Amino acid sequence: MKVRSGELSASIAVLALVVEESDSVSGVSRRLVERYPHARFARNVAHASLPQLERQGLVRRVACGRQRAAADRYEATSRGVRRVQRWLQDSSAVLPVLRDDLRAKLRHVQHDRDLGIVLDAIKAQERALTAEFAEAHMRVKAAERASRNPVEEPDLRTVVDLALLRDEATLWGTLLKRRQRLREYLEGWKAGGGGLDG
Repeated sequence: MKVRSGELSASIAVLALVVEESDSVSGVSRRLVERYPHARFARNVAHASLPQLERQGLVRRVACGRQRAAADRYEATSRGVRRVQRWLQDSSAVLPVLRDDLRAKLRHVQHDRDLGIVLDAIKAQERALTAEFAEAHMRVKAAERASRNPVEEPDLRTVVDLALLRDEATLWGTLLKRRQRLREYLEGWKAGGGGLDG
């Protein structure tokens, strides 16, 4: 499990979920999608990671599924718990990798036709980001309503989840604004007579 310090790899995400609660392979797969919906982990990541984590001594299989491996149940070992604690402590000060496909495509635009194709892709991404931002905003509002229980104070998990939801909504909004500014700049340049052909 070699990753940059503090980085969220698929295997550390799987391990952290098992440390949190022992579970079946299919249960970990479901929770992985729920907890990290935008990470785009492969569908079989829990199926691949858990046996590997077991070989590394970070989890142990505590029950075998009758007819299918997806029902195998795993729990974390003390070594696995320590590995997740180290991951929590590792510095996340390293900047995230910037692998933005639209930015990469723009670097290879050579003709007005290419620019038009990428501008269409930017517009499509703007529509998707608008939908993500709206959904995230609705999740924030629902979580805020749920956390306003007059009887008891919200627990740590509720506070952290709400903070993450707010951060996610901010992220989608920021990404949307960035895409809009990029498109507007390129469209303005194109409308002003700039051209790549000829």
